[in-house]
Amino acid sequence: MENKKKTFSLIIFSVFLCFSFLTFYVFLLSSFVSAQSGGASLYLAPPSGTYFVGDTLSVSIYVNTDGQSVNAIEALLTFPPDKLQIVSPSAGKSVIDVWVGQPGYSNEEGTISFRGAIPNPGLKVSQGLISTLTFRVKSVGKAVISFSDGSKVLLNDGKGTDVLSSTSGAIFDLTLPPPQGPVVVSPTHPDQSRWYNNANVVLSWSGNGDNSVSYVLDGEPLTTPDDIPEKNKDGVSYSNVPSGVHYFHVRAHNEDVWGGTTHFAIKVDNAPPAKFSINIEPRAYTSSRQPVITFDTSDTNSGLDHFEIKIIPLSEPTKVEASGSTREFFIETNSPYIPNLTPGKYDAIVRAYDKAGNVQEAKERLVILSQALQAIEWVIPSSWWGFFLLIILLLVSAYLAHHHYGRYAHASFRHNSGPENDAEIAKKLSQLHEYQKRYGHLVLVTFISISLLIGLSSKTLAMGSEGSGISSPIITTVSENISNNELFYVGGSHPTTGAFITIYLENEATGEVRNFTSVTDKKGDWFYASSDFLPVGSYVLWAQASVGTLESPPTPREEIEVEKTAINLGSSRISYEVLYGFLSLLFLVATLILLIRAYYYYHKTKLKHSLLMKEISEAEESIRRGFAMIKRDIENELSSIAKIKVSSQIRTEEQEREKQLLSDLRTVEENIGKEVWDIRGVA
Repeated sequence: MENKKKTFSLIIFSVFLCFSFLTFYVFLLSSFVSAQSGGASLYLAPPSGTYFVGDTLSVSIYVNTDGQSVNAIEALLTFPPDKLQIVSPSAGKSVIDVWVGQPGYSNEEGTISFRGAIPNPGLKVSQGLISTLTFRVKSVGKAVISFSDGSKVLLNDGKGTDVLSSTSGAIFDLTLPPPQGPVVVSPTHPDQSRWYNNANVVLSWSGNGDNSVSYVLDGEPLTTPDDIPEKNKDGVSYSNVPSGVHYFHVRAHNEDVWGGTTHFAIKVDNAPPAKFSINIEPRAYTSSRQPVITFDTSDTNSGLDHFEIKIIPLSEPTKVEASGSTREFFIETNSPYIPNLTPGKYDAIVRAYDKAGNVQEAKERLVILSQALQAIEWVIPSSWWGFFLLIILLLVSAYLAHHHYGRYAHASFRHNSGPENDAEIAKKLSQLHEYQKRYGHLVLVTFISISLLIGLSSKTLAMGSEGSGISSPIITTVSENISNNELFYVGGSHPTTGAFITIYLENEATGEVRNFTSVTDKKGDWFYASSDFLPVGSYVLWAQASVGTLESPPTPREEIEVEKTAINLGSSRISYEVLYGFLSLLFLVATLILLIRAYYYYHKTKLKHSLLMKEISEAEESIRRGFAMIKRDIENELSSIAKIKVSSQIRTEEQEREKQLLSDLRTVEENIGKEVWDIRGVA
């Protein structure tokens, strides 16, 4: 019976555990499903399309609450104001019941905002129309309309919880209307959607037979040319067209009847991206094998397309281990770029390309320190200005050390000389000597006190202590500020793929001419890096291209200066950077020593001065006691003379003696009343 009860209890307990586990599982599953069901979303319709310049297009904003009840919606959008223009941000048919102000927009900044609320019990829809926007197409290109980060969909939960989890914008292709007149083509700018860096535009047209035409080039997409016909024209060219989007318009004239107008877009960008600099973290002189190289710039007209980077070793021919970073080519990359380098010196070159193919280049010197130099990494200044500041700091420290040592030496000399050599003390001692001789009383206590003070104060201190048939190549990159422990390199471009580039390097002192060869890649770029170091001297560099038997004229000459390294020890070379680092470390150590020395003597000077003041004060007190004794003796003699004056006629000598005693008494009383700080002022 007892076993049956235990079995029954075990069954009940097991059922309870299973039920609890199942309940907990269902709870977790429902929570997971709820979490995975996502939140509300905002999206645009249609999401894409192709439209002509001058047309209008309508875009609707929708909300999907994903089964949740919401009571407030804030939709913030951006659009390209140079390509689209708001005609009407409609607030007509909408799921929004209450608008918080009218919909706002700016055709200058390209922004739109909608803010509205829905009364209780809120809104629960899968495709709720918020509003419809009407745009006019201004120019050709791609137009992206997107939601900004400030958009919100608030849950009707009394807390205003934002449940917006996703947004979806729209991308539209904007083109010119189909030709209604002559068919226009351009051999220099054939694709109306592309940017070109050629500022010379050639245009031709067909389909007008012997008819006359009227044409114009301007910045408006739908201009109609004037009514002045020009005969026998089937093409036109323009030189030095400025950067920007231009439109060519042409129409034919036949028997006093003008035909339709054809519009042709021309995009010119002959300006490179903005100048920029390269930032290297933790610094340009570092022991880190994986420095972080960052860069960024902008382009006004066509916009940035991509960046390319090349890490050029200057110490030895094969230093770069980063994947794909070969010596011959630049590689496409994004910022930040993190190479894997071995100790040595490098030039990091970054090129920024815009969509027209223009390029802007930036260069930065990078030094990876060896293990032996890691200790001085933190003391190497980032520029020569830092080195000059170190020198100034060293000079200031030397001045402070010298100044405080001089004060200490002066205070030590005065202290070791004793207080009796103080001007005021010496004057008073001299007076005491005179009175001692005059009155004959012992003032020996004063001299004993001063002698003891001098004896007790005697101490010693220790003191420490950088063609003819083809066009010439273009040189875009060349090593600068190199020394004879840095590898030479040069690079550039040529319009022909596979062209042989011969680089000539002439030593101006000896007249020796070296030549090297390179080949252009599929983009027309070429690059050469030497495998040995150049001797010290001045060089002239030029290049020449050859394709088959044709040779180009030489390029303009570039001057290169190869400087001597700091120290040559046989086959070893010590670079200026290394010497620079050790000098910086030496200056810092010397500065620290000098500052410690200055503080040491400043502190010792205060101690010496304090001791001297104490001794002078004690000497002054002893002198006062001496004068007090003299005063007592003078008063005794004056008392004797006074008795004589009462008892008999005073003689002339005694009268003179009385006058002298009275004069001495006044002097003694003045000395007794003299304050100690007068002495300290002199000290």
